[in-house]
Amino acid sequence: MKIEVASHADAYTLFESLNNRGMPLTAIDLIKNKLLARLEVTEPGEVDYYFDVWNKLLGYLGDDYSTQERFFRHYYNAFKDGLNEPFRKGEDKKRDPLGPVASRSNLIQIYEKLINEDAKDHLKAIRAAGQLYALMLARNTDEAWAPLDKPLKDLDRIQGAPCYLLMLYLLVRRDALPAQTGRKFGLADLPG
Repeated sequence: MKIEVASHADAYTLFESLNNRGMPLTAIDLIKNKLLARLEVTEPGEVDYYFDVWNKLLGYLGDDYSTQERFFRHYYNAFKDGLNEPFRKGEDKKRDPLGPVASRSNLIQIYEKLINEDAKDHLKAIRAAGQLYALMLARNTDEAWAPLDKPLKDLDRIQGAPCYLLMLYLLVRRDALPAQTGRKFGLADLPG
């Protein structure tokens, strides 16, 4: 049997309805499938390479689905202004065409549009952000970032996961921060 749907979001909804006894297909699975399918079209024969890049991203985030989903929401919410820019039209008064905030219910739709815009650059940017997000998850493997281990562990102890969005933004944009701000928050001597 073959059922065609208009989008990956519709596929997810249909799958959840039909697959109420099996292993659930997650939003992250659908984002990965959309990304790899798009890259296979734009970069024929390179899907294995991009699959490895995707697996590195998930390696940074770990196996916990809720952490992976939180990262994808935080990534969009931290950088939504730039991510929405290609979708804004001069006469369009809607500030964030992709959505004002990423939530569980609209995550697939947001990433589907981002992937359609530029899958290769999107994967590159999100993988780099995932590597920095791993610092907050105590998955640091680079000694250059060791000065952040204790402060980030303290943040984890106080259940500061909502702060990860701000930390992700600051870490990704650390080179653009004024020097005094970077020193104040201990970011001045970190890898650039």
